[in-house]
Amino acid sequence: MYQPLMLGIVGANGAGKTTLVRGIARLLGKQGVTPICLDDYHRYDRVERTRLGLTSDDPAAHRLDLMAEHLATLRAGGTIEKPVYDHRSGRLRGPELVSATGLVLAYGALTLTPPALYDLFDLTVYLDPEPALLRALATGARYCAARL
Repeated sequence: MYQPLMLGIVGANGAGKTTLVRGIARLLGKQGVTPICLDDYHRYDRVERTRLGLTSDDPAAHRLDLMAEHLATLRAGGTIEKPVYDHRSGRLRGPELVSATGLVLAYGALTLTPPALYDLFDLTVYLDPEPALLRALATGARYCAARL
């Protein structure tokens, strides 16, 4: 088995992680790129989180142990059964098979939580857009790049 290149992309909701991953996959071709959304590792569905008083940003609401195990397996060139969380409905769905290729793009708000995950990545990128841009995107307003 070979060891793929592991790129970790971190950032808050709406920071552009998914857009960046889609762009990289488009540029490099989908054959050699394995995108893996780490925001799917929810421990509870939306109703359960609300009942427990947890937010989706709370590490306790996620299966970080399973996420770390899966990232280590991908790092070793293996295949995993990744959980899937439907962000629109707030429900957990059945797993999907994910196999490592030459480049694994792991992206999510908690990509580097816990810090032990740092060693699994060859490179990490933290997206931190201007707060005004995030607010404009959240409200659907137009944002002028000249404001930066």
